Amino acid sequence: MWSPPQPASRRRRRGGDGARDGDRRCGPPPTRRQPAHPARRALDRAPPGQLPIPRWHPSRPTPPVGQTEAVGEEESALAGRAIGITADRRWEEQADLFRRRGATIVHGPTMTTRLLHEDQELRAVTEDLVALPPAYLAATTGIGIRTWMKAARIWDLEQPLLAALSGARIVARGPKAAGAVDEAGLAVWARARSERMEDVAALLLAEPLDGVRVAVQLYGVDAPGLRSSLADAGAEVVTVPVYEWELPADPGPAQALVAAAARADLDAVTFTSAPAVHNLFAIARDMGLADSLRDALNGPVVAACVGPVCGGAAREEGIRAPVQPAVGRLGLLVRSLTQALEDRPARSGSRREAGPE
Repeated sequence: MWSPPQPASRRRRRGGDGARDGDRRCGPPPTRRQPAHPARRALDRAPPGQLPIPRWHPSRPTPPVGQTEAVGEEESALAGRAIGITADRRWEEQADLFRRRGATIVHGPTMTTRLLHEDQELRAVTEDLVALPPAYLAATTGIGIRTWMKAARIWDLEQPLLAALSGARIVARGPKAAGAVDEAGLAVWARARSERMEDVAALLLAEPLDGVRVAVQLYGVDAPGLRSSLADAGAEVVTVPVYEWELPADPGPAQALVAAAARADLDAVTFTSAPAVHNLFAIARDMGLADSLRDALNGPVVAACVGPVCGGAAREEGIRAPVQPAVGRLGLLVRSLTQALEDRPARSGSRREAGPE
């Protein structure tokens, strides 16, 4: 039967098979080709038998300690900036985050971490806590808890130690310590509101501690304030020394960083622990540059600290306004410093590399 031609608007509502919009269609829906991932395109362009090396890969050489490396691949927020890094652990990760933003890196570690997993004192303390479990445990660092568990595993004491700590109320100083406690299969009873030891002490001192055993995992240095306050409350305090922070065996790279900062050849210096701050100034004092370093870090060179504990150490050394995120996170440190430097004019001669003399 003949029917009049349909308006164009109605014809457009029908699909190629005559079905109206919303009608059920037969067969699979049409596929849409997705754009290739950049890594896939890199593989396709690579010569036969050769694979491209990603930007962060173990096969890429790491610059020697104390030397610099600049990235000129693209302009970014930190292009032309020179940043000194004082960390020993995870410094490559930190450097890579800054390099991605175009910065030049000067690495001068001011400390080294010595693990005590082979130390007899740690083993003796572990055996003592297994024999007489604590009622409370202050877990202060992630690396400390993990190293302790690893040492206990070597001594065939991991399960007895976990059993001894399973009944303890565990106070975590921060998210890293809390994560390590959770990884060990233990429960965090309370977490300090900040990463300051004063907040850890406040949680413990709110409990009845008279005659109670409290284990304190040390974090590279002694904690006399915490020990004395707990002891004054009647607690039996057992300290767990898991690692120590020491001055670097080779102070040359740190001395070069001190000299560059004192000359204001750097835009910023980063710190990821309180001892890193104190050790930098100890090295500067030996060089006769402590005052010049302090003036620079209160002037043209930004002092950036990973969190409030590290920032407190900077203020103890006379740095009036260090840049610091509220929570100790490496990514937040990089972000906070990037924002601080974006608000500052580039230093004179910032396009040249700043390196050791």
